[in-house]
Amino acid sequence: MPGGPRIGLPGPTGPGTRPPGPSGPGTVADQSAPSSSVLDLLTPSGWQDYELLDSGQGRKLERFAAYVLDRPEPNALWRRRLPPERWREADARFEVAAEGGQGEWSFHRPVPERWEMRYQPLGLRFHAACRPFRHVGVFPEQAAHWVWLVDRLKAAGQPATVLVLFGYTGLATLALARGGAAVVHVDASKPTMAWARDNARLSNLEERPIRPPTAAARRARPGASRARSRS
Repeated sequence: MPGGPRIGLPGPTGPGTRPPGPSGPGTVADQSAPSSSVLDLLTPSGWQDYELLDSGQGRKLERFAAYVLDRPEPNALWRRRLPPERWREADARFEVAAEGGQGEWSFHRPVPERWEMRYQPLGLRFHAACRPFRHVGVFPEQAAHWVWLVDRLKAAGQPATVLVLFGYTGLATLALARGGAAVVHVDASKPTMAWARDNARLSNLEERPIRPPTAAARRARPGASRARSRS
């Protein structure tokens, strides 16, 4: 993420692979220029409860507070930095289902059903959990977006009302509320909406103007509107 630390990674392996040229991936490198076998990986900044420990060969090894998780990451095409024994020390590993199903977690050590995490720069507290489809309730790289949103609210210098679609567990919503915005938080999943409410309470933001869409708005589909107009 912008401003985050850089990690030097070994380049991708396999026939025909080469480091990106000066004009970006997929360009032909200048044959007179010295070649490099190191990629720069940007990692999110501002975290104490999250750390990208390693990545590569289709997976990533991350620390979420006290727990280390090994999850799939199809875009991690490079070689890993850490030895295999460090990866085997993960508290849990997610395996993708062979036939396109949800996949499942395997636990090597006890991991609670959910645990608390914090993002100190904005004073956010929230719960993480090992959920289906490899998710854990937070996308740490989005912290840069949260800070950017709060900065924009401060720069505007006036009240704002923000509609957050696909709000998931509410961390962008909480950042906006922390910045002083009134927020309408929308997600199609009732359990995820409940998770977002729990996170608001944990961050002491439950009294801020955060609300779901009204029942009238949820019913106001085009077909429903036309039916009422004929009655």
